[in-house]
Amino acid sequence: MNRFLLLLLCFLLLAPAFPAAADKVTIESETAEPGLIADMAQELSSHATPETVFEARRLARRGAERLENYLNSRGYFAPDIDYRVDPGPPITAIVNVEPGPQFKIGRVVIDVGATDLSPETDAALASVLTLQMDDPALPAQILSQEAGLVGALRASGYAEATAGAQSIVGDRETATLDIAYNLLPGPRIVLGEVVFPPETPIRTDYLERLVPFEPESLYSPERLAELTRRLNATRMFQLATVQLSSAPAGFTEDGDEIRDVLVTLERLPRYTLTSGASYSTSEGPGLTASLTRRNVSQRGDTITVSATLASLERAFAGEWRIPNILAYDRTLVTGVRLAQDETDAFDREAVTLSSALETRVDRTLSYTLGVESEF
Repeated sequence: MNRFLLLLLCFLLLAPAFPAAADKVTIESETAEPGLIADMAQELSSHATPETVFEARRLARRGAERLENYLNSRGYFAPDIDYRVDPGPPITAIVNVEPGPQFKIGRVVIDVGATDLSPETDAALASVLTLQMDDPALPAQILSQEAGLVGALRASGYAEATAGAQSIVGDRETATLDIAYNLLPGPRIVLGEVVFPPETPIRTDYLERLVPFEPESLYSPERLAELTRRLNATRMFQLATVQLSSAPAGFTEDGDEIRDVLVTLERLPRYTLTSGASYSTSEGPGLTASLTRRNVSQRGDTITVSATLASLERAFAGEWRIPNILAYDRTLVTGVRLAQDETDAFDREAVTLSSALETRVDRTLSYTLGVESEF
């Protein structure tokens, strides 16, 4: 017992010599709103607890840098931040933050240099200009606005439009930012001939039916994306890509560049064979197999034959799909099926003939009209 009391006394006497546990970085401010202080504290919530004065100083310095970046992202571009260490105990890292005013948007100017934009393009740029005077000057929104302006130019035919360096001027007295977006539109482009690879097995007149625009239509990313989607929707190609030619094929009377549209195609294998086996306690074992032949008539069509052989069912079916037969997204499907079923109640032998026209109205609506006859 005496030994235990001696050890306890030594521990109590030596305890002040050990570093005491401390809270994480403490934020002090006389002008910040409570909500902003809470947000800043959340930003520093991942910091560790210092155990020495040296660690506390390093932690306070990193916390000050992190808070400065955070305040800048919130529009506080002139904060007054310093840090210190309270040796305690406990040892505490302290960051004093006076955020200053949140900057607002002042003037917003769009500069396209010497390029003479059409009234339609000017209207398109104005329609995507969301930054308004007195809005909070948030860097994320400023960058997003630049991307929106470049996108509006490209949608208006300027396929090579890019953004130059922004010109941002801040005024500490009024706490405002004047922003000038320097855009480089490049030439306005109209679409020329759609050039398909010469080795494609599909007839050119069928592929041309998939083109969703007329020659000398104004360039837009959506037009090329739609052509890419239509080519991939044929299920004839492993990969279909569309891009503009690098050099102009000519010029229009208005001075716009004419660029051909180059198509790259990687076709799928001509044949696909699938097979499978099944077992059911009520119907017994079964085997299935199917063979698909693509591009039989060089119009992107497919013929699929399938067979089923099971204890109670035997069937053979064939289907011929001819896409875009009358217009785009109109597919003619004809089929035949021979079946023989054996059940406890009856035996059945049947031949079914069918034909249908599948029409896709848009991405969410399609309908089918068809006839079917069974003997």
